[in-house]
Amino acid sequence: MLKAFPMDKFVAYKRFVSRKLEPDEAHDVFVADLRQLASLAGSISDSVSMSCVYQRTTSWSSIGRYDP
Repeated sequence: MLKAFPMDKFVAYKRFVSRKLEPDEAHDVFVADLRQLASLAGSISDSVSMSCVYQRTTSWSSIGRYDP
């Protein structure tokens, strides 16, 4: 479907920066989705996307603690 109607790179970037790990979501699915969004956004390097993954998966909220 994405090949027929590709996502706008600005929409992909907005989704990339707002994407968070869901409570029951597998980490590999989360990483794959972020990599796909980064690829669609264009100018996001793999090292930047992986640093975002690290920050989002090691936050207090992702391990069940309160994050004000």
